[in-house]
Amino acid sequence: MVSLMHTSLIEHFMPVFIFIFIYVIVYAVLEAKKVLGENKGIHAIIALMTAFIFSYSSLNYDFVKYFVPPFVLFLVVIVFILLIALFLGIKEESIVKTLGGEKGVTWLLIIIALIIAVSTIANVFGPQLLKAGVNETQPKSEFEKNLIKAFFNEKTLGMILLLLIAFFAVRFISQA
Repeated sequence: MVSLMHTSLIEHFMPVFIFIFIYVIVYAVLEAKKVLGENKGIHAIIALMTAFIFSYSSLNYDFVKYFVPPFVLFLVVIVFILLIALFLGIKEESIVKTLGGEKGVTWLLIIIALIIAVSTIANVFGPQLLKAGVNETQPKSEFEKNLIKAFFNEKTLGMILLLLIAFFAVRFISQA
C-alpha cells in the first residue's frame, strides 16, 4: 500500500538523515537564541556533539526516526498552504493576524510539534513501559494492568490531545 509516511526505501539512510536533522535543529536554535553568545564555531561544535549523542543512542534513534517523518510532512504542508495563500494574493500580515498574531503562530507550531512528540513518545516508550509495568516478583493486580493499558491507549492519548487543544483555544480566545 502506498503511503506518504512509508519510509522503508530510505531506511538504510535514516542514520544520516537523523544526524543531519538533529544537527540543523540544534544549530538553528543556538543561533536564533544566542544562548552561548555570537560564536558560530561553538554553536556548530555543540550541535555536532548533540547529533552524535542522538545518533548512537538506540532509544533516541527510535524517537527521532518516528518523529522526523510526520514533523517534516507537517512543515511541508504548512509551507505549501502558505505558498498557495500568497499565490492567491493574501498578504503575509493578514495570515499572521488570522492565526492570532506572531505569538499565536508560534504557539500553534509549538503545540503541533508537541502533539507529534507526545504521540512519538507513546509509540516508542509505551510498549517498554507496559512490559515494565508487569513485575514477576510481585504480580500486579488486574486493576493496575488495565490502568496502564488504558493510559497508553490511542483513544486516551487522543482525548488528552483534544483537551489540550481546547485549553489553548480557550486561553487564546480569552486573551483577544
